[in-house]
Amino acid sequence: MVSAKQSKIVAMNKMVKIHCPVCEAKNVQAKVQFAVTQKYLFYVIPLEQVRRTYVHCSACNSRLDSEVHYDEITKYTAEQLVGYIHPGYVITTGIYAVLTLISGAVFPAGFIFFLGGLAICKPRGGWRMVLIWLSLPIQLIATLIFIIYKYTLFVDIIRFFENL
Repeated sequence: MVSAKQSKIVAMNKMVKIHCPVCEAKNVQAKVQFAVTQKYLFYVIPLEQVRRTYVHCSACNSRLDSEVHYDEITKYTAEQLVGYIHPGYVITTGIYAVLTLISGAVFPAGFIFFLGGLAICKPRGGWRMVLIWLSLPIQLIATLIFIIYKYTLFVDIIRFFENL
């Protein structure tokens, strides 16, 4: 079992201009942070230190991951940092996007997941949004099947699984 001790902020005194991918503000001041996280095996045996550079947008207060190291980030312009600064990747938004796609065939739960997915995953973008938008046609087709077949198709599917 690998565990991580809480990140320790090592440095936080640099400012840089960025184009924020979350709020889409251009040439906004951002505070640069350098954090070190110690990873342990079984909470006791030290394994490695993970060093990360974060950027805090002053317009929307989002914490963004930076692929550019803390020591070199001030050498870049806002235009050069585009693509190297992005919202932190959180696995929960990916799981939510997959659940949205799967629940697309269930009305109204699928529609509730769809709206939640738009709100939660829009800042992340990418494949998460593709899955969420794919759930909408599935949702519409499922709703039409509900209306046309008056739920009998889904009742037959449920009976099929009950007989297994």
